[in-house]
Amino acid sequence: MLAGGHSTRMGRDKAQIVLPNGRSLLDQALHTLRSAGASELFVSVRQGQSYGRPGTREVADSAEGCGPLAGLVAALEAASSDRIVVLAVDLPAMSCEYLQKLAAISTTNCGAVPLRGGFFEPLAAVYPKLTAQSARNAFEQSRLSLQSWVRKLAKNGLIQPTLIKPTETGFFANWNRPASLPAS
Repeated sequence: MLAGGHSTRMGRDKAQIVLPNGRSLLDQALHTLRSAGASELFVSVRQGQSYGRPGTREVADSAEGCGPLAGLVAALEAASSDRIVVLAVDLPAMSCEYLQKLAAISTTNCGAVPLRGGFFEPLAAVYPKLTAQSARNAFEQSRLSLQSWVRKLAKNGLIQPTLIKPTETGFFANWNRPASLPAS
């Protein structure tokens, strides 16, 4: 799970925001991943940051201020399984069934990344571990755009673009700004 950002647009740590169900965004994402059947739970964090959630392993982003690719590199390199399911902490409406669907259509050699209107949703996706070196290379060459990296993976047959159905668009409601939060 990716939770290492600075939450600049939100103005406070998104992972700690409490939902109406009483869970923080971090705990909601962990619950979704557990419900989807994740066997290893990594939380991508900034250097020196810790959430200390039981049953998780924190992996520090490859570098600070470099966006989600830094967390993705850390998770891919740390994983012992042949695929990882990535979920951003700020997608509280994501369902475990949708993540299971992505996992079911992915393979050891080919991940599954949702696609809507020509743009990928790379922060709720499945990536094969064999993409770790490609992610590391992009990161080291300061090519930090996940859209560009995922397009390259698709071109090379390493991910399968998965069209988001109209009934699935709500899963991708992103909480990036205070206006995204439900009224209390």
